[in-house]
Amino acid sequence: WGLGAGLLRFISVIRMPTACFVSGCVSRGAPTGPRLRRYIQFLVIPTLLWVFLVKPFVMELMMDPSVALLQTKLGELVRLELFHPEWYLQALCMWRGSAFLVWCHLRPSASLAGMLFLSCVGGYVEFQGPIGNLKLAETLGFLPYFAAGYTFPQGWLHAFSSKRSPMKVTAALLFVVAWIELIIPMLAQGALPDAHGSYTCCAAGEVFARARAHDVNHALYWTRRLSKFGLEMVPTLVMIVFVTPPGEMWGLSWIGPHTIYPFVFHEVANHWRDQLVQAVGPPVITSIAGHVLVLLLHAVWAVAVLALLSTSAFRQSF
Repeated sequence: WGLGAGLLRFISVIRMPTACFVSGCVSRGAPTGPRLRRYIQFLVIPTLLWVFLVKPFVMELMMDPSVALLQTKLGELVRLELFHPEWYLQALCMWRGSAFLVWCHLRPSASLAGMLFLSCVGGYVEFQGPIGNLKLAETLGFLPYFAAGYTFPQGWLHAFSSKRSPMKVTAALLFVVAWIELIIPMLAQGALPDAHGSYTCCAAGEVFARARAHDVNHALYWTRRLSKFGLEMVPTLVMIVFVTPPGEMWGLSWIGPHTIYPFVFHEVANHWRDQLVQAVGPPVITSIAGHVLVLLLHAVWAVAVLALLSTSAFRQSF
């Protein structure tokens, strides 16, 4: 349906760029002893546990608590075959590790140029087989958004956050909608490379495949990745700088430090929601008012899942 498709398109443009930008912002700073310990203790080790045990074993059993699946998973555990990638966590480990090893020792402009170069060149490489499980394609694909957050002047965020007003927030929202709905389709000129893979993947893969290996279009295809990065960062920055509340949000800010739990476990909640919907058999809705109500219920559901999976009772289970 039109409204739902438009909302999903709007969210998809700014969702992952925002997450990667924020990850870059919080990765700044020198690699001190305490920071390195926190990096290993609270990011690397949990990521390894998640991809090698919790996601392929615990989470799948949470969605299908059957004896047959338990026996299958125990067999895979004994044979050391349990593995289920989580590209964002794996990418975050590599992004932050590279920041400690390389980028923190360079000027921000040099760091930005270096990360953009790696991303553009990396798009030509097909990571297949075991090395593909490292999710290097996604790591390099979304690296520019991390680089933007890592090198963005922190003082600018504070300077603009103190100048917000209802009129400016409204104007910013209208600008973002116009940019996503009008400017991006006009400037993109067809599908742009998806950051979830190399240049051969997804909707834009056919465009890259038509470019011959020694053709100028092939040699300059990396500019399309930069174009996508620029087109998506404009509305992302406007949302972060002018729309996002600068202080705490009543009733929601406590969730912030624990959002990793909703991020990794939301599939379980959505799975059982879908099972419930299928069992109940809701009526078919055809009116615009009904569609709007369904979209609002999705927003309520999203906030409820965020809150539930961030509670101390749930977190202490893991």
